[in-house]
Amino acid sequence: MFSDLKSRGFELAESHLEQAKRLDKMLLIMALALHWCVRVGWKDQLERPTPLEMKAQEQTSDDHWSVRKMLRSCLSWFTRGLRKLYRLVETGSPLPPFWVPT
Repeated sequence: MFSDLKSRGFELAESHLEQAKRLDKMLLIMALALHWCVRVGWKDQLERPTPLEMKAQEQTSDDHWSVRKMLRSCLSWFTRGLRKLYRLVETGSPLPPFWVPT
């Protein structure tokens, strides 16, 4: 999560915020955005698994080489969700809901 907030996602250091009150608000917004990205990425993985993920699901053993390769190479749910949200914004498609009641 630290790297997602710093350099791999939201680039918190680029905000140059120094006042504690503003930084608190920014961290709250970033935590909510992190939750949204992870949820979107998790749902995307369930709905549209990559060919490697589908192949790994077919294996019965967690020690199989394809499962180990998939675990090493798969994107985090955060990165997958952030990329999907970027694509939706770029194409003008509707964004998934932030919160889904259960």
